[in-house]
Amino acid sequence: MNNQVDRMVEEAKLLSYDELKAMSERILDMLDEMEWDMLTSKPEAKKIMGELGDKAWEEHLAGKTREGGFGRD
Repeated sequence: MNNQVDRMVEEAKLLSYDELKAMSERILDMLDEMEWDMLTSKPEAKKIMGELGDKAWEEHLAGKTREGGFGRD
């Protein structure tokens, strides 16, 4: 292991369970974001997202959409 990883492991041993849990949640969020970034940076994904965006804009201009939101009741 390299010195940074060794240091992280040693310092993590000093944390409480709650501190370790909070840190692990942040690390997992970062890994999820990195995976999403890798997936969406592929040329095929960019093409598909661009096509979906174009279609959504066309539907909006044609009056086929309505105002709404995610998670709103």
